[in-house]
Amino acid sequence: MTSMWPPGVPAPPTEAQLEAARAVVREEIKGSFVSGFRLEFGEDSNGEKAVWIFLQSDSERSWSKDDERKIYELTSRIREKILNSEIGLWPYIDVEEVGSDDAVS
Repeated sequence: MTSMWPPGVPAPPTEAQLEAARAVVREEIKGSFVSGFRLEFGEDSNGEKAVWIFLQSDSERSWSKDDERKIYELTSRIREKILNSEIGLWPYIDVEEVGSDDAVS
């Protein structure tokens, strides 16, 4: 069977890739100050399939040096788990501040 996807355009992530990426993030943010997350999928500037992970934090939060260390460790764990999995997407991770009613997970 031939693909119905246009030649030269990367196919969108599969449902399994989507759920696997969500599961990694959900597991890693448990018990942290991250209030939610959102994912975007697409092609990065190198033409590779990628996932953009936006970790959401309360916009009222005041960041300490310890918080910065914790977010670095958290993003490193998420990146490592995704890269060492069968997900097949390159992870880009950022933190965005949201109001308490805007968090999604």
